[in-house]
Amino acid sequence: MPVDHGGQAFPVTIHSLHVKGMTLREYYAGQALAGVLANPRILENTPADEIAEVCFDAADAMLAERKKGTDAKP
Repeated sequence: MPVDHGGQAFPVTIHSLHVKGMTLREYYAGQALAGVLANPRILENTPADEIAEVCFDAADAMLAERKKGTDAKP
């Protein structure tokens, strides 16, 4: 199943140059990473690849919840 990247987080057009920037998934994962790394004990006890996996899992969950909200009918 393809990964939902949520589109671009901060696309910018300067003159005729369109810069896509990071995806919303990458942004969410980065925000999760900032929160996880606020606890220094995480770094002592958890391999970096596991931290990254948890952060992207959180990002995927956030995108799924976001999609539920946009799919809801009034």
